[in-house]
Amino acid sequence: MTKFQSHHYKLHEIIAAISNESAYRYKAEKGQYEYIDILIDAERAVKLANLTEHQKKIVTLHWEKGLNLSQTASVLGVTVQAVLGAVNAVKKKLQRVLNKWNKKTERIDDNMTSTQEKSIK
Repeated sequence: MTKFQSHHYKLHEIIAAISNESAYRYKAEKGQYEYIDILIDAERAVKLANLTEHQKKIVTLHWEKGLNLSQTASVLGVTVQAVLGAVNAVKKKLQRVLNKWNKKTERIDDNMTSTQEKSIK
């Protein structure tokens, strides 16, 4: 069971998983399997966010490769403001995905609580 099915992710947790994929994979290989959940969910969130090609490049350069905004802008041949705008757009898209997951989780939790209450009676 991945975390989004039982808990709510925060945007910073998804970004951290994207930014620290190698470290998370290493921890998972060492037996800390909860890191697999966040990696899978972060990858899924990025796919569900329907990022543009430009936004995907920024995620790769800025979060995955760790370039700062200025370096990312230089590589892409755009302004820092353009990169910042794209980063903010990506965050909004990811947050929308997380919000949908959270609503699903709440419905599942409500259904489970209702079922548990019926079984107690």
